[in-house]
Amino acid sequence: MIAHAEDDTPRLVYADWLDENGDPDRAAFIRTQVALWDKNPSDADYRDCVESLEEACSFLPHSRSLAPSLPAGFRFDEILHSTLDSGSGGYRRGFPHLVELDYNYEPEFSEKLHAGCPALLDTTLRGICVYTVLPHEGVQSVLASEFGESLTSFLSYNQESAPGTSHGTVQTLLSSACASKLTWLETWQDSVR
Repeated sequence: MIAHAEDDTPRLVYADWLDENGDPDRAAFIRTQVALWDKNPSDADYRDCVESLEEACSFLPHSRSLAPSLPAGFRFDEILHSTLDSGSGGYRRGFPHLVELDYNYEPEFSEKLHAGCPALLDTTLRGICVYTVLPHEGVQSVLASEFGESLTSFLSYNQESAPGTSHGTVQTLLSSACASKLTWLETWQDSVR
């Protein structure tokens, strides 16, 4: 699944294995997310798939063990289990997809992030969520890594009231090596405290 990230066949084979080995809830979650991945809200069976996914998501609050170990500077805070809509938080096609940059700033933050990035390539993670209260150097460090080059999803949340911060982060992203691979880019600013 890691080596062939865009191929759903290994994911579905794994779902079959889960069914045969006593984990039908996880198998149903994988199958439903894979089925919903290419759906459009105008598809006749879209609503049925969303309802199936909502049912299949019932196991997620107890599934923290599904998340891979993360190097220093990265975390799965609420990202994996928040907004369980058709995107199912940080999951894509049945597996963890989004990781958060830890915004507890330390002087060695950029070096710590860069050193941890290679370990993320051995996971299904290919998306990142950045809170733009982070130093710009931290975002640049991740984008300049091999992990940064493999990103397909990028979320930037600016919780500061200063306008333009998200713009700088997105400009850095669009000039990086992963820009042509992005399938999902989201940015927003929360000006209400």
